[in-house]
Amino acid sequence: MKFLTFAEGAGEEHITVARKSPRRILMVSPNFPPLGNPESLANGKLAVAFLRAGWDVDAVTIRNDEGFFREDHSGLWGQLGIHTHGVGGHGVSGFGRLMARLSRSLLSLRISFETMWARDALRKASELIRERRYDVVLSRSLTILAHWPALRLAARNRLPWIANWNDPAPAHRNPPPYGRGLGARAPWYWESYVRAVMRRADWHTFPSERLMTYMSRANPSIHARMSVIPHVALDNEDKRERENTAQFVLCHAGEVGGKRDPRVFLDGLSAFMKRHAARDRVKVEFIGGGVEAELGPACHAVGGNFLFLGDQSYDESLRRLSAADVILVIEAVMEEGIYLPSKFVDGVQCQRPILAISPKHGTVADLLSHFGGGVAADCRSPIEVERSLGRLFESWQAGSLETTFGSETLRGQFCEDHVLALYEDLFEKVGARGG
Repeated sequence: MKFLTFAEGAGEEHITVARKSPRRILMVSPNFPPLGNPESLANGKLAVAFLRAGWDVDAVTIRNDEGFFREDHSGLWGQLGIHTHGVGGHGVSGFGRLMARLSRSLLSLRISFETMWARDALRKASELIRERRYDVVLSRSLTILAHWPALRLAARNRLPWIANWNDPAPAHRNPPPYGRGLGARAPWYWESYVRAVMRRADWHTFPSERLMTYMSRANPSIHARMSVIPHVALDNEDKRERENTAQFVLCHAGEVGGKRDPRVFLDGLSAFMKRHAARDRVKVEFIGGGVEAELGPACHAVGGNFLFLGDQSYDESLRRLSAADVILVIEAVMEEGIYLPSKFVDGVQCQRPILAISPKHGTVADLLSHFGGGVAADCRSPIEVERSLGRLFESWQAGSLETTFGSETLRGQFCEDHVLALYEDLFEKVGARGG
């Protein structure tokens, strides 16, 4: 397994290049702050990193006038306001509101809803291009219709175009339990659309090598035009100390339950607490709406200290994660973990040890094995979960948690300077002119 790392002695040179070559970037990204889903937060963090580097960025996003999607108004996103151009989707007309409501539950109408957004996004992006000079267009799924305006823009304006994929496309090709696997076929119009994007984008980026390999198996034509650029972990200038040293605190943020089945974790936790007589010394915090309804009965059966915090702003989620002893990440059971969870990168950003309940063969297990920063336990094995909790707990008791499971090396794979250097190299490859 290969990873993107700085060549020895070259890191400072790359960083200097990134800081001395200001770029003007047009990002087509329907999911973007203030929308509060993981895709939006990852895209927003990338835009913040661009701005911090002295680059400029305009993002064409979805407008949420009617409040159909949860929003996040953390202070971090304030700087993005003047760079954000929300369009389409919900509008103010009665018809637009009706379509938005229906599209929440009916797939065919959701497709129509997203298509209307893509049409309006193309119009807005074309206006911006007439007013301003851009060096490159970045389109970032999800939704995969984020690529449609970029496809049209790049051809019309002869701009280099980089398409980013955070999930396989079409969605049918996600591995189980999220889809039907690489050999699945989608309706002809999705297949045709994805082939066009694959053929015409100047470059394709993926947050993990396993996802890149997975996608390229279905699209071998992109082999010479693809690379891995991970989600960015922003520089954390406000590293917080743990507030309660009497309890061993694990904190999980984001969706859990359903496909991300927590039962293996809870079984392993129960066995660990019995073995170590640690029921009163361990606390597990869950951040996220609906988690208590999903997990409450199962957690009650396990016993111990569980705290359900509900929805929190991104700023508050980071504060809670930073104050925990260990950050918990739970993935779905898969034969191969091809994804890079955005919450894993948030854990790296918070510089806390990570306990990942993940596929034995997968991106997260690879990263923790190669770069440290925590422990990966097989998501099929309560015994591995128990042992992993024991290692972390004993290290915490001995006062060596930070030194044994420190994340400094792991963080180097996701820090702003590294990600910006990768983008700068890529911009050179595709002929983005820079200023």
